[in-house]
Amino acid sequence: MYKRAAFLSFVILCCLAAAIAVGQTTQSIPSRNTDVSSIYIASATETVELTTQFTSLKEKAELGDAQAQYQLGNVYARGKQVAADSGEALKWWRRAAEQGHVKAENEVGATYLLGRGVSRDCTEAVHFLRAAAEQDSLAAQFNLGSLYEHGTCVEQDNAEAVKWFRKATERGFGPAENDLGVMYLKGAGVTQNSIQAFELIRLSAQQGDPGGQNNLGWLYIEARGVPRDYPSAMHWFQEAAAQGYPAAYYGIGYLYDAGKGVPKNHKEAADMYLKAAEMNHAPSEAVLGMLYLIGDGVAQDYGKSVEWFRRAAEQGDPHGQNGLGHAYFTGQGVKQDVRQAAEWFQKSAELGDPVAQANLGHVLESGQGISVNYVEAYKWYHLSADQGCAEGDHAMNALAKIMTPKQLKESEVRISMWLQQHRMIQTNHGFNPNGSLPASSAWYPH
Repeated sequence: MYKRAAFLSFVILCCLAAAIAVGQTTQSIPSRNTDVSSIYIASATETVELTTQFTSLKEKAELGDAQAQYQLGNVYARGKQVAADSGEALKWWRRAAEQGHVKAENEVGATYLLGRGVSRDCTEAVHFLRAAAEQDSLAAQFNLGSLYEHGTCVEQDNAEAVKWFRKATERGFGPAENDLGVMYLKGAGVTQNSIQAFELIRLSAQQGDPGGQNNLGWLYIEARGVPRDYPSAMHWFQEAAAQGYPAAYYGIGYLYDAGKGVPKNHKEAADMYLKAAEMNHAPSEAVLGMLYLIGDGVAQDYGKSVEWFRRAAEQGDPHGQNGLGHAYFTGQGVKQDVRQAAEWFQKSAELGDPVAQANLGHVLESGQGISVNYVEAYKWYHLSADQGCAEGDHAMNALAKIMTPKQLKESEVRISMWLQQHRMIQTNHGFNPNGSLPASSAWYPH
């Protein structure tokens, strides 16, 4: 029997509203097209001249000229003068890299890391990135620091990440300033220092790095290392948005949604979230799911709500997963399926979302879509309550009254084990459930 009929619907709405309030959680660094060519891109009227340039460039490359090899790799990567061919790009970059061409070393490392036209190879990726970094390539120093920060292809090591970010920062590389600032903000590999974090991220923003600009906006909103200043937050979000940075539209949407520094405007907020969501920004997709669910700034539409929740969920966004679970549980916009609801709540709960943890506890307690399990239900309620979810706390206390001492003891053991594992995940992958500042979201070419 569904004992708390209003509980689940209320919780999901609170959850996604909270998602808007806290901003974007720290994320791993995704790849971006590393368009590194220094070859001049001419207009259609210069086709004949370009053909001559390409022929000359290829001749030089075949004779062993490292710079020509590097540039020829860029031409194949671009696919402008010839058909794009990632295999040919890698071949010429590698020939240049093997002669010590530092930019080519960085490109080869990034290519193997991202598996662009070749099987991913961590050994080769780290080898070439390190070679470039040790030759003082700012991009490679940043990229190598990112590997250590996130434990990608190397053992996670915050101190090593800080070392490489600092090397690039000393020469004014904006993306590294941003990421080092985030390390200071989290106290990862360095002593936590919000003021130092602000100074580094501000330098990054002033140099035009959109990640730094976006993060500086959140520092002004959250008053971390600087007094709260909503107009300044809006300014930096707009600077980043002008460069097409999706998360910046999310920040602008938040300010309009909350009426911080600007008149409250739910339609404008929804428009900003949509801009970000159309660029596959998962947190914005989850928020749009919420807005269509309740009809806030947009016409209520359960079908569109499910569509946006699903897009976010499939990218691993915990709020999107929780929202999709809610849709399956209630049958709003999709055929009701409590088993699928339980599966999505589980995915979100494992990522640490407190409301999904409460929702998962509920289905485990009531046996809807999953076998009744008081021990697991209490565990998830407890984890939810520990993060300040009042509904989780209330449900935990109510359930404790009907559990045996043996069941409660087993739940405590499972809670301890989960927290230990979760702390390991935080350490190894930089997971910061309460933060809003992401590291830079790109691999830098040179």
